[in-house]
Amino acid sequence: MYVSDGDELPYGLLGTGDTKEAAIADFRDGYQDMRESFQKDGEPFEETLFSFRDDCVPDAAPSVAFAATPYSLAALR
Repeated sequence: MYVSDGDELPYGLLGTGDTKEAAIADFRDGYQDMRESFQKDGEPFEETLFSFRDDCVPDAAPSVAFAATPYSLAALR
């Protein structure tokens, strides 16, 4: 799982997958979807670059709770 929690950006992102590569691809797809949503709504979108690490393991309980929370793109603004 790869997460951008929105601390530095006005949106959050989550990528999941059976492999590291699949999770990163899912994360990047979410980033593209967010960009398109902002553009469709005429909102400014802050472009950024991401780096991915696989050397840390988050506490599973908060990660699972976050991933299980339903949300929409509109709610992330």
